[in-house]
Amino acid sequence: MSFSQNGNQSVGESVARSARGAAIVSVFLFLCGCDGDLMDQFERFAIPRPAGERMVIPKDDYPTERVLTNQSGAQIKAKIWERTATHVVFDRVADNKRFSYPIALLSQADQDFLYGLPIPQSTGAKPVAARVKDRNDEIAKLNKEINRLYTQLEDPTIGYASPKGRGIRREIQRLESEVVKLRLQIDEIRNP
Repeated sequence: MSFSQNGNQSVGESVARSARGAAIVSVFLFLCGCDGDLMDQFERFAIPRPAGERMVIPKDDYPTERVLTNQSGAQIKAKIWERTATHVVFDRVADNKRFSYPIALLSQADQDFLYGLPIPQSTGAKPVAARVKDRNDEIAKLNKEINRLYTQLEDPTIGYASPKGRGIRREIQRLESEVVKLRLQIDEIRNP
């Protein structure tokens, strides 16, 4: 390992970059394997789909058919339904099986094509009042359960230090922490 000439790069940065590179290569080799058979490689990314499921077409650009090629040159004919920032969702034309495959593992030409396709927009979040109401309802349920557990803990047959008493107190703590998380979510929704 050598130091950089201009002194801008420390040894730690160099080691971190090398480790990142090794991790990326390891993930690529794990996901793709080295057999060159793209059909087997795509099987790893198959999405189970219930029989009779209908696909909603999000944009005029979808679906589109294209022969996809991975970086080792293996090809597959696909009907592309959508893409995310990192993956493409398609059906293999041969058997109509659904896959979600990392765009980065495809050829540069396919990456350029896919990055040119739009990412479907979500239908939007529920209104603030509805999201707050859902969380308030959940808080009410949790508080009811906490009160039930406190009542159970007051039973004289359950000792404070008994295993059952400790279990009840742990469950109360867990439920109370969930209530706190929900209240924080409500604050974030109301004050983004």
